[in-house]
Amino acid sequence: MAPHSGIDAATGPHAVKAMRDYLTNFIPVDKTVGDTDRITLSFDILTWTFTPNQPPPCPNRPIGTLTIQREVQNDGVHYQIDQQTTVGGGTNHLEAHILCQPDELNTLKSWEILTHYQTPSGEKDPRLTMREAGQNNLQNLQIHNGDYRREYHPQNPVVSQWTVLHYLMTHGATSTAIPFDLLQDLSLFKPNQTLSYDGQIEISVRDNPPLVLNTYAQTGVGIQPIHYLLDGQSRPHLITFSILSWVLTNMV
Repeated sequence: MAPHSGIDAATGPHAVKAMRDYLTNFIPVDKTVGDTDRITLSFDILTWTFTPNQPPPCPNRPIGTLTIQREVQNDGVHYQIDQQTTVGGGTNHLEAHILCQPDELNTLKSWEILTHYQTPSGEKDPRLTMREAGQNNLQNLQIHNGDYRREYHPQNPVVSQWTVLHYLMTHGATSTAIPFDLLQDLSLFKPNQTLSYDGQIEISVRDNPPLVLNTYAQTGVGIQPIHYLLDGQSRPHLITFSILSWVLTNMV
């Protein structure tokens, strides 16, 4: 097994440190990837919770769900994103439709995004509703909502955190080292990112043999490292970043 770039290896690979508690009962999705031209990935979103006076690992708890639908059509690659996260008793909703170029990275072409907050009583807070749209023509990227317009000049292909998964599922390899610019949440432009192979790790699986995962690390401007962990069948089981993690729950 290829070594990973471990930090404090005594407590396990750094790519999964923030979810060690969850991994004690981890059961991976056992489905074939199938046709990636039309696929839906579903994830649970977990957070790491600091608990004073509790021995490590600190507990993980679910705070939301994420669904990524991908479909190739005549005019490009379409993504439909549905994300919900619970914050302060209420729920943040994010819905997005993305049109991408049919290239290896699924470079962003145009998009629309709607976010809103639902209070614990079930009401929408209009102060926390945002609707934006954007276009990227490979040299000029614009984001607007009618009241304002932001403009950027990317030097690399632009992707989102939801669309980059397809590249790893179809092109991930030990030689992976690819530059791109990130449009996080289709709103925050973070240039000069790199996605690189970061070795293999092995994690225990309840009632099954250990699972070997290939790790890819995203590093760059304005982010903490993001780790994508895929098995030998290119299933993206785990994505970890800071105190948050995505855990694959279904694939159709």
